[in-house]
Amino acid sequence: MDIPGDLRIAASHEWVRINDDGTVTVGITEYAQGELGDIVYVETPEIDANGELAESPELINDSPYEDGWIFIIKPDDIDEVQQLMDPDDYQAMIENNS
Repeated sequence: MDIPGDLRIAASHEWVRINDDGTVTVGITEYAQGELGDIVYVETPEIDANGELAESPELINDSPYEDGWIFIIKPDDIDEVQQLMDPDDYQAMIENNS
């Protein structure tokens, strides 16, 4: 599994990418989408969500770290985002849980 190095990842398999403007883009990991199987429907909030998912929900399966992002938010405390796992720690977690 090739996880981009700029991501922070929650134990619940969501990834977060910090953007230059202080917002974060959020999606699910390749591992999570594989466990879910083929995604055929996504309903996103109207504001700051990936509108392409309504027409092409398979983007989450095909491109979980790029085109398949789910929403963008501005966290109250960016330091909390930094406390999430880095890709190496996440990879070790899923290998230990397999």
